[in-house]
Amino acid sequence: MQDQLMDAERRYEDTKDALELEKRKTRDEIRKRNQAESRVVELEEKVKSSEREIEETKEARAKDAQDLLANARERLEILHTEVSPDIANWWRHVDYLAIRDVPGRNTK
Repeated sequence: MQDQLMDAERRYEDTKDALELEKRKTRDEIRKRNQAESRVVELEEKVKSSEREIEETKEARAKDAQDLLANARERLEILHTEVSPDIANWWRHVDYLAIRDVPGRNTK
């Protein structure tokens, strides 16, 4: 009878130890899961932030391209305005030379 009681106590202590071990494992797993979930949230926020930065960069580049194009158009218009009178004068000169050199035309 004494042996049965000692055996029962040993099984009780073994079961109690096994239960404590499982509780510890469960707590560790819950802690790991919570850490993993926190990390997922952190990474999702970083992804969203990166996506916003990418979108802002795209928008800034598009605006820069539009500004550059507008600037180039403005400069071309200025050049066209500056060059147009010279071209008109050049064509008048060409016309004068062409008329002057027509055979039988006296330009004196």
